[in-house]
Amino acid sequence: MRRGGADRRRQRLPGIRAFLGHGRRSNVRRDSDRRRIILLDRYGNAMLAPFVLILVLSITDAVLTLFLLDHGAVELNPVMAYFLEKGRLSFIVVKYLLTAGALLIVVMLNYAFIPFLNLCMRDLLSLFSALFAAVIGWQIFLVIRYVL
Repeated sequence: MRRGGADRRRQRLPGIRAFLGHGRRSNVRRDSDRRRIILLDRYGNAMLAPFVLILVLSITDAVLTLFLLDHGAVELNPVMAYFLEKGRLSFIVVKYLLTAGALLIVVMLNYAFIPFLNLCMRDLLSLFSALFAAVIGWQIFLVIRYVL
């Protein structure tokens, strides 16, 4: 028996119910859909831990950066240097919002495949966690070496 009406899989954006927590799609079921950009209604708990970890590491990075700046360091990132001139709170808020925005894009597109890297977007969460951890490690090294 053939169903009538429009193919609901053609819809690119989730409905309003998805944003209220009532969506049902939590994974991609068809192999043909794994190579397309698919927005899901629900995301697994496995992505929550790296998401929160990266946000915490981002705030830690901002605090350590401000501490190092108080002790003679210079902000080399021109975008963040601009917001640092606007004030410490602006610096922290913009850093947090940029990180959270990038994370939301990665989570929303978690099944999107990046051919030249041969990985899915969700794999970037592990990469971002490792990079932020390396930055924090470097900042702690600088604090121990030059401040303490």
